[in-house]
Amino acid sequence: MKHTAVLSAAFAAIALGCGLSGPPTPVPIPRDATDVSHIVVSVGTPRGYRTEFTLQVDFPASPVPELYAKALQAPWTQCDWSPEWRTFVDTKTNPARTVHQQLHFWFNRDAARTLELLTRYYSAGNSARKPDDNKQRVVVTELLGQNVDERISKLGANCPAKELRSNSTPHSDARRASSQDQPSSARAGERGR
Repeated sequence: MKHTAVLSAAFAAIALGCGLSGPPTPVPIPRDATDVSHIVVSVGTPRGYRTEFTLQVDFPASPVPELYAKALQAPWTQCDWSPEWRTFVDTKTNPARTVHQQLHFWFNRDAARTLELLTRYYSAGNSARKPDDNKQRVVVTELLGQNVDERISKLGANCPAKELRSNSTPHSDARRASSQDQPSSARAGERGR
């Protein structure tokens, strides 16, 4: 955890220096993760944070979504996006490759933030039933200043009904969205990564 705390402090300092409205939400990175990188997205829209890493785990293991489901408690809400493993052929690469993928989604309405978790394995060619190796690539993207309901709708995520709001009723997220892009001090309820 000490490793994560040092990275979190450095990441937060860079983020605040780039004019983002607060530090990233602290999420655990497994001790055995390799190729760890942190990216601050401070230009354009949306703004936020991206963390990427690789784990050596056999398919169809899903240790990171389970870890994050425990770590991201209220005010975060988890939704079903595409939690089952899906397989498709990525023809944009040369040569084409097979992608085995899961997608997970959380939101924090009060902070106008969303967190997207993508886990992937890759296989050569276009006919693999299971991945060629045990390298699970993980991408965690936290977006700031989000209209949560709009993002849920765009992704097609299935969220608990009690957490959804009608798009016809204005709410505080919609009113705050434009001010989220301006640098400001951290709002109540936000935590650092």
